Amino acid sequence: MDRFGQAMRDMLLFAPKAWIYGLAFLGLVSGISMFCRSPGIANVLGVVGYLVATAIYYVAKAHAGDGWRCILDGVQIVLPQHHYFALLYPDWEHTLPSAVFLLALGLAYLFIGYLRLARKDL
Repeated sequence: MDRFGQAMRDMLLFAPKAWIYGLAFLGLVSGISMFCRSPGIANVLGVVGYLVATAIYYVAKAHAGDGWRCILDGVQIVLPQHHYFALLYPDWEHTLPSAVFLLALGLAYLFIGYLRLARKDL
C-alpha cells in the first residue's frame, strides 16, 4: 500500500473517533447552556463550561495521588479529556470502552441540562 492509501486508511479510522470525542464535549456544552434563557448567555456559559472542565481536569491530574487526593481520580473519570488517549490506540480493546463511555458521558451531561430545562417556564 502506498503512502496515500495508508494516510487515507488512518484518516478513515480516526474520523469516527474524533466525532465521538467531540460529542462528549457537545453534550457538556449543550447541557450547561440549558441553564439560562438567553441564547447569548447560553453561548458564553457553554464556552466557559468547556474551559472550566478542561482546567478542572488538568488540576485534578496534577494533584491526584494517595489519601484524600484519590477523589481527584474520580473527578478525572467524569471528564471527557480522561478518555482521549484510549481513543488513539489502533485496537478495539481500548477504543470501544472509551467510545461507549464518552457517548454515555455526553448523553448524561445533556440529560442533566434537560432536567434543569424541563423545570423552567420558558
